[in-house]
Amino acid sequence: MAHINLPKPECKLGYPIKQLEEILGSRLDEFNKYMVGQTGAICTGKNYNYGTKEDEPSKCGPHGMVLYKCDLLTFLEGRPTTD
Repeated sequence: MAHINLPKPECKLGYPIKQLEEILGSRLDEFNKYMVGQTGAICTGKNYNYGTKEDEPSKCGPHGMVLYKCDLLTFLEGRPTTD
């Protein structure tokens, strides 16, 4: 299988939607259908501190909805979803 060279995710959690649009271009709709039922993350720009019971800046984002690199690679390699 050929190596797929992807840019570094802009978020610590994965690829924000804006970056996915740049990477996938006209294949974005196809990727969105592929991702139905899959999980992602939401980057709020904060992390919860269980010690202080308060949110603290995460030094990342906020990026909003973020999708994982493994899902993007699986899609680009033409493999089925893994869960």
